[in-house]
Amino acid sequence: MAKKVLYSVIGVAALIFVSLLFIGNNLPPQQTQTVVATQPEPVASTSSATLDTKKVEATLVASTDYYSQLFAIGKNTLGSTQYPNATAGLSALQDQNSAASKFGAFRTNTCLKNDPSANAMDAYRTVSDMYSSAHVQSPSTLDDWNYDTNTAASDICAWASVAINWQISKVSSAQLKAAEQKVTTDLAQVHKDLAQLTQ
Repeated sequence: MAKKVLYSVIGVAALIFVSLLFIGNNLPPQQTQTVVATQPEPVASTSSATLDTKKVEATLVASTDYYSQLFAIGKNTLGSTQYPNATAGLSALQDQNSAASKFGAFRTNTCLKNDPSANAMDAYRTVSDMYSSAHVQSPSTLDDWNYDTNTAASDICAWASVAINWQISKVSSAQLKAAEQKVTTDLAQVHKDLAQLTQ
């Protein structure tokens, strides 16, 4: 009896084992997922503009020359004609070819109708933008140049006012000379700033 039970258990176990083998062999193969590393999209580089030092120099030289030439034109226009009094000077203004009329037009166009500092300010802004676009720190000498050039522009007009009064004998030749010397000193400093900026 015990042998029959033992044989029955063995038979059942064998049946279960065979069944498991059959199920295992018929299962669908396990699919493996292949992970592929993807390269990140390249980031477009933002390259800054290169500072055009030649253009910087040309812009500053042009503005510096403008004021030097403006002063030279003013002095040439003033000439050496001096009237004995304001009445004589006013009479001379009626003649468009007179020294009084020509210099009056110079002063009006330079100092009254227009901003004498406009040229310098435009040049300064242009050059500052060049440095900014190139991500380059502008030198402190550029600010010095701007300040000194604006001072020269202002003093040219101050000289022109003295010159008008000199024409009608309201101020002395020494006063005119002092005003002229101030502009000359201003322009010398502007040229010094320019030399440091363009060396």
